[in-house]
Amino acid sequence: MQTLVAVHGLWPLFLRQRSLLMKRIRVMTFVGAMALSAVAYGQVRGKTGVGAEQQVADIEAQWLDAVRTNNSSFLEKLLAPEFKEVRSIGDTVTRAQLLERVKDPHRVVDDLYENSVRVRLYGNVALLTSYVTIRGRHGKGIAFSRHFRVIRVLVERNGMWQAVATQATAVKK
Repeated sequence: MQTLVAVHGLWPLFLRQRSLLMKRIRVMTFVGAMALSAVAYGQVRGKTGVGAEQQVADIEAQWLDAVRTNNSSFLEKLLAPEFKEVRSIGDTVTRAQLLERVKDPHRVVDDLYENSVRVRLYGNVALLTSYVTIRGRHGKGIAFSRHFRVIRVLVERNGMWQAVATQATAVKK
């Protein structure tokens, strides 16, 4: 009987504690939901707008210009440390190898342009596809002319786009 009285005496205290706990949980849930929706809204608006697509397309134009003019300093900023390129012959090229190729004074690019540039955004990832034509000379003046379908993967990190992968497929003309 005394146990029953003791339990009944604590019951109102238990209910008040439970009510306070539930209010805190509701407030924290509301605040958390608002914070998450603000973050999600900012990501969607900032990443999938036309502005981000144009920014990536502009970076692609600068990339080709850097290759054309042997400007490795632009590519050093653009290429992520883990960058890999899969070339049309199936081998892979690292960031360091690509930078060395661009710096090669015996490699002269006479003409480099692209068509059909398309950018798709997936959150902070951009997928760029294009058709690239390159003409020039390498080695001892040996001429080359090639056409490629290119896919580039760029990731936005700390407000900056970085290239993490490229794949080029040779197209016969």
